[in-house]
Amino acid sequence: MKVEQLENELKLYKEGRHTNQSNSHDNPDMINLIQEENRRLKAENNVLQKKLSELSTKTVESISTASSSNESFQKEDVEVECDDNRCRQYYRRLIWFQRLPMNQRLCYILLAAVLIFGLIIIYRSYQPADSIASNNTKKNFFSYSKASETTTLSSFFLPYSVISDTPVRVDFFVMSKCPDARKCELLFAPTLLKLSSIINFTVSFIAHEKNLNEITCMHGSNECLGNKQQLCVQSMCSQTTLIKFLQCQSKQMENIPDNGEQCVKELSDNTLKWSDIDTCVKSNKANELFHKSLEKTRSASAKKSCTMHLNGKFWCMHDGTWYGCTEGRDEKSLIKAICSRYNGPNKPIECTMSI
Repeated sequence: MKVEQLENELKLYKEGRHTNQSNSHDNPDMINLIQEENRRLKAENNVLQKKLSELSTKTVESISTASSSNESFQKEDVEVECDDNRCRQYYRRLIWFQRLPMNQRLCYILLAAVLIFGLIIIYRSYQPADSIASNNTKKNFFSYSKASETTTLSSFFLPYSVISDTPVRVDFFVMSKCPDARKCELLFAPTLLKLSSIINFTVSFIAHEKNLNEITCMHGSNECLGNKQQLCVQSMCSQTTLIKFLQCQSKQMENIPDNGEQCVKELSDNTLKWSDIDTCVKSNKANELFHKSLEKTRSASAKKSCTMHLNGKFWCMHDGTWYGCTEGRDEKSLIKAICSRYNGPNKPIECTMSI
């Protein structure tokens, strides 16, 4: 009973509610219990402080170890493997990416994949699916895209099909000694001859005109002479004669302009004489024709040989490979494109066959 009473008094003493302070201090048993309790609390406090000190020491050591490890990792990857600032920046970004949570990494990877896939689709839309352009062709593609900023996107992707009973205007923008012009003229000349009754064909040239009568051609002075020969034939003869003349010269493109006389003879057109063509080429008339041709080329925003327009709108282009040929790029495609734009009488039989 005395023990229980002492324990109760000790409890009250701890809570500061002991009613008889003098008795508790005079009681030797109570004093012993209080002293023993104080010793126990001090011992527990010492143990807790020791554990807390050990835990703090371990935490500091682990943080220091992680920091030094991280610094050595960055130093090893960035400084040891890299020789310049650009490389160091790359590795820092790589380290930053590796520390991202997995879901954020996946988001970045997915976004990059979508962007790359989109660029591939846009690039492939400018060339045929069955063609792989060379590096030079790719450069030409980008230079064409930059140079033709005034050409609307609709002229590439949407067929321009205005039906009319007037002849369809077919314009070739070329250079007489250009391999791409040769390909277009040899490929499409037979079609143009078949449909000559419903077309109005003209050829215009691409060159640099610094001042009036100061014209330089990409393939040299012989190309300028060849351009003048073809312009003189165009101004003096029918379009069928012009098409045949272009076809003849393009077969031996490397011989332009020296093959002009021979091609005139092969046309078997008694109304055309080489002396008349040669006189035209050497006269100021040829310069005027060349100047007007370049003005037409500039107004059409044609930058590359060979560019083809139908009714004043872009139809197809060959510059190392085919570009923007939304309606096709062969003879049947051209026949269908021309016939679909003509609604007049006396359609050639080719129009019926192309339906």
